[in-house]
Parts: sequence; C-alpha cells; structure tokens
Amino acid sequence: METQTTETNRKDAECTANFQSNKEVQTDLIDNEIGKEVKKDIRISKEVLGHIYEFIRDDSKVNYDRLLEFHRFDKIVLEKVQKYHIESSSIPLPVCAISAVFFSSTQFILGDISGNISMCTKDGITFQKKITDGAVTCLELCRHGLISGSDDGNVVLWQIGSSGLEKIGGVRLTVSDLSRKIRRSSTSNKPVAIVSMQASGEEVCVATETGGLYLLSLPSFDSKPLTQNATSINKILFESPYIAVVYTTSNSAVFTAEGLVDEIPFIAKLAVK
Repeated sequence: METQTTETNRKDAECTANFQSNKEVQTDLIDNEIGKEVKKDIRISKEVLGHIYEFIRDDSKVNYDRLLEFHRFDKIVLEKVQKYHIESSSIPLPVCAISAVFFSSTQFILGDISGNISMCTKDGITFQKKITDGAVTCLELCRHGLISGSDDGNVVLWQIGSSGLEKIGGVRLTVSDLSRKIRRSSTSNKPVAIVSMQASGEEVCVATETGGLYLLSLPSFDSKPLTQNATSINKILFESPYIAVVYTTSNSAVFTAEGLVDEIPFIAKLAVK
C-alpha cells in the first residue's frame, strides 16, 4: 500500500508590537500528574517580570513626557477678577472651639471641647450654654433650628432665641443602635461619638466614630441605621437621597438608604457642600 503526503509550507508571520523594543521571553511548564489528569502550572521567571516592569516604566514615561507642558507653571496666567477688602477680628475664648456654623451675616455659633454652645458676633460672645459634659463635635442649621452633635452620642435640636437656646428634642445613639455588621453581637448601651452630620430637607444624616451612619427624621428623631463597614469616617455630605462619605484612610464613597452607589478613588481631607 502506498501513501502519498503533501508537503506543508511553513512561513513566519510578521507582526509589529506596540513597544519600542522587542524582547523574547520564555516560561517554564511544570507538569504535575494526578491520576489520569494532568495539571499544568506556569512559572514566570524574574527575567520576564523584569521585562514587564520595564514596559510599564517606559509607558509611564511616555505619558509623563506627553503631559509635561501642563505641569509647567510658566504656562499659567492669572487674571484678576475682583478685589475684596477683608477685615478680621479676634474673639478670646476660654477653651478650644471645634465646631462652628454661621447663624446670620453677623452672628455665628461655636461648639467647644468643654460642652458649650456659644452665640458670637465680631464683638464677642452674646450668650453661652453648657449642653454636655463632653465635646460639641458638630453643629448644623436646619429649617427647624440648630442641631448639635457631641462625643457622648447626643444629637439635639435647639430653638434659637434672643437670649439663649431651648431644647426641642433629641436622641442618644449607642453601640446597640449601630448596624449589626458593625456592632457584631454587642448590645452595649455605651454611647458612640458623633463626628459629622448634615441636614437635607426633613432629615439629618449622622456619622459616628465607629463608621456608623444614621438617617434621623426631623423633628421626631426617628432613626434608621444604614448598612456600613466599620471604617473610620472623617466627614459626610448629605443631599437627599445621596450621602457622600469621606473616610479617614479609605477611598470616599457615595451611598443612599438602599446601599452603596459608587466608590470615589481618592482619600480627601476636606469636603464641603
């Protein structure tokens, strides 16, 4: 019996890689036979990794050189739009103020580390009220009055009068109020410190030092804890239904009452609405 075979022509196909230099790399295959099955593991040598790092560095340098003109300060031209005259004055305070909010164009309210709320003008303090033994960490104005938050877990709504503050209502947040994801099995009545809050419409969003987030209805203070990881919070911004959370050491994120909307890939130190 005769068998005829046809000769096969082999030809190398030429292609152009998107690199400035072409390098040949080799990977080693190690066959591990287990029963009838053969599992192949790929081991990448240090030489191959070195080539990969080199390509990444080259690509980064190309991008940097392309955008270099945008980093030169001599290309920036500043144009004066408006000139303002600013006057400043100092108000002596017995203790350090850590929270503040403008009440009007000539009045502002301070909260200090000794638990006092003070109404001030440029001439000094007009009235002062001690509301807690801890520190007044947050102050926020809403259509119902002034909301204060403190490191003993108290969130209080105040009516502002000409001679002082009158309490309308409030709530004390404790560990047991946190979402179960944060507090795990604990039902402790230990208070959690308020670190940030902001009002929007008939609600105020409150953040605690342990990463807890709450939506409180005003003026009833009915609370709804939001599901959240136990991550330290620096600042929150609230514009219903969206809550922007600025973490201390993690990327910022946007939430609604239903959960996470998006993660913002940067760590901020300051945030304003």
